[in-house]
Amino acid sequence: MAIYIQGLFNAPADSSPRTIHGIFLARPLQWNAEPLCWSHIANVTGTKPWRQDIPPWFGLVESSSFKVGDEELYVYGITRSSFTSGEGVSSETVLGPPGEEGCYAANYDGLNVKGKIVLTQRYRCPTGGTLTGRVRPAKEAVTAAVIIYRDLTTTPTHC
Repeated sequence: MAIYIQGLFNAPADSSPRTIHGIFLARPLQWNAEPLCWSHIANVTGTKPWRQDIPPWFGLVESSSFKVGDEELYVYGITRSSFTSGEGVSSETVLGPPGEEGCYAANYDGLNVKGKIVLTQRYRCPTGGTLTGRVRPAKEAVTAAVIIYRDLTTTPTHC
């Protein structure tokens, strides 16, 4: 989610968004900060704020690594998304809902995914594309992380 502001912008001191040239970028784990920022800027004289959803997009991320046990696996990191801390994430991995079912948060009910890593297949969701459409419903189910896999044999690149 992004809030674009035409005019002066001061981020509230009690939030932790990144401000880039008048743009508030709410990373997935900070989406709860967006209403707070909106409440601060919506009535500021001399500004014209508006909201726009910004999906994650692929780019070259060299800092990502993915290990299962001692085996390092190829990973293609998503930029402009929340980053994992240096300590990494270690948690039980569970399979997310298949196909279009994985595009809707309601389909995570009863799957016991809270605090776990969700493994889900890449799928073009009508609710937000192949990445955001998979990450957002899992985030709403309070997962620790989301791994999106694809069933193609070619390796994705940034070009």
